[in-house]
Amino acid sequence: MPGHDPYRQDAAGAGARPEPPEMSGRAMLLLGGGTSLGVVAVLGLTLLVGGAGGAGGAREDAAASPVSRSRAEPPPNAAPAARVVVPQVAGLPSMTAVSRLTERRVPLGSVIRVPSSRPAGLVLRSYPEAGAALGAGGQVSLYVSAGLGGTVTGGRVVVPYFIGLTVPQARGAAAGLGLRVAVLSGTATVAAQDPAPGTVARRGATVTVRLR
Repeated sequence: MPGHDPYRQDAAGAGARPEPPEMSGRAMLLLGGGTSLGVVAVLGLTLLVGGAGGAGGAREDAAASPVSRSRAEPPPNAAPAARVVVPQVAGLPSMTAVSRLTERRVPLGSVIRVPSSRPAGLVLRSYPEAGAALGAGGQVSLYVSAGLGGTVTGGRVVVPYFIGLTVPQARGAAAGLGLRVAVLSGTATVAAQDPAPGTVARRGATVTVRLR
């Protein structure tokens, strides 16, 4: 053939690499679609696993949080109020006895003045007595001697404080007020009496005492 060089054709055929066959358009479309579906599946699985793990981690963090536990716990109970012990005030002047109660933070209830053979203004006894434990809201009453007076009206008197006296002493104090004393039992000093000290009684009434 004119212009044809057989040697160059053979050399080109021998030295040149064969070109790969061209991929059809349908095959390329199918391959691209499959790759896209794979990517979407991987992303969906990642989001699903990550969301579940994040929710579980959030629940674990909330359960383990010390702030959450502290808010759920009830507040500690208040400590109970401390009891106070009634001090010894019998035999003291009334103002000294009141000062002692104040120093010990013992609430004072009432001061009851009763006729007595003891000097006026002297504390005869306290109620509750010395050594008793006073609970919350408790108060101490003081029985204070008013001397040997005690007449309220012509026909009525205030029963004096006989506790701690002997029978002759009690009868002597009662006689000055027009009262009588009856001994119920015992042989020593008066331990209890009825009516109680400070009671307004009819002149001539009998006060029953029990001795120690």
